Amino acid sequence: MDKELAKIFQFNQDLKEFDDLLTKTTLWMEGKAKEKLATVRAPEDSLLPPDPEDRVGRVLELSEDLTKRDKACSVLEEKTAQLFPGPGEKVSKDAKDLLERLKSLRSSITTLQEEVQRDFAQYSKDVRYFAEYQTGLQEFYPKLVAYETKIGEGLTVPENLESGLRMKDACEKFASDLEKNRKVLEDAKLTAQNMTHHSYCDVTVEQFTERCDKCDIVAKEWLSHVNDLVTSWSHLEGQVQTLGNFVSSPEQQLDIPIEQLEEQLNILKGSFKEKQQMVKNMEDKCKKAEAVKTPGGLNINLRRMTIAPAGMMARKISVMPDKAPQIGL
Repeated sequence: MDKELAKIFQFNQDLKEFDDLLTKTTLWMEGKAKEKLATVRAPEDSLLPPDPEDRVGRVLELSEDLTKRDKACSVLEEKTAQLFPGPGEKVSKDAKDLLERLKSLRSSITTLQEEVQRDFAQYSKDVRYFAEYQTGLQEFYPKLVAYETKIGEGLTVPENLESGLRMKDACEKFASDLEKNRKVLEDAKLTAQNMTHHSYCDVTVEQFTERCDKCDIVAKEWLSHVNDLVTSWSHLEGQVQTLGNFVSSPEQQLDIPIEQLEEQLNILKGSFKEKQQMVKNMEDKCKKAEAVKTPGGLNINLRRMTIAPAGMMARKISVMPDKAPQIGL
């Protein structure tokens, strides 16, 4: 009799432990698990740089916690053969309820495991995409600063046609280099848009694009003025050569009417005046450009290529000063 009572007592104790573990695991799945999953998937503040590595870390933490609950569920499943009737035997309502709860728990764990695996794969890709985005900006940004610095210095008026032609070639290369650098920025933007959350990257690229636009406007204006000056200078040189040919030969001097010489001189004076106006235009329009200066109040982290308004960085990051390569023009 005592043995039977002891068995009944042990059975009740095992059943209570079964119910306690089942309840505890189910409550974790319905509470903490959902909270952690929501934290993993929460969109980031567009004012703060993304941290996909941190998000992957949170996924792994959830996965480890889930593995513990999976093991707990497996323990419960192993105990069902000891605590509940076998196939074909009568099962009480309370036993059915416990088995249904266990079945539901296993389903929830399996579903969450699949979701966590998908999130891990997705956010792991984000780590790669963000690294590629940063690499692109690390190539783009120093060049942008160099172009802005050069534009801030302005152009000097060439001393002769030969130096003007060299400056024209340099301005064409400058405009081409600006376009190539913009392509690097656009490629970085496309890479960032593959990320799950990329609003911060979009804002950053938009700010850099505005600075590129300002550089492009100045570069096109420079090229236009240099083109005009070179064209005018070439025309003037041609007229000087023509007039020189007229007066260089004694035979031609006897055959040229004085009116024609005066006409050539007047044309030469007009061309010289036009060239001088081009010089003045270039001095006025190609001088130091204030519009392309780096916006104030910004912190640039060159290592991570992040940018944020001063005082709004919620994370402590090492801020490095702008460094620009030298560009000759």
